[in-house]
Amino acid sequence: GHQVIAITHTPSVAAVADTHVVIRKMPNSNGVIHVKASIVDGLDRRKELARMASGDLAADEAQVFAEALLRDGAAARNKRKVLEP
Repeated sequence: GHQVIAITHTPSVAAVADTHVVIRKMPNSNGVIHVKASIVDGLDRRKELARMASGDLAADEAQVFAEALLRDGAAARNKRKVLEP
């Protein structure tokens, strides 16, 4: 099998991923930047896709949009698995 790592700020691309990793930069009080990588799934993944889609605006609509992205992403992954030899 093949493995692809894609870095994106586009929620429709992120929704197709088998695994969704969120990278956050967090400065401490000394100004040192720490980087944290977290795998998100389920409700947390939907919230992250909604945040990617709209930031802090229109949260309810973004949640509905994120759910649709996840359905479409799952369908694309299932189709890809059927086509793989």
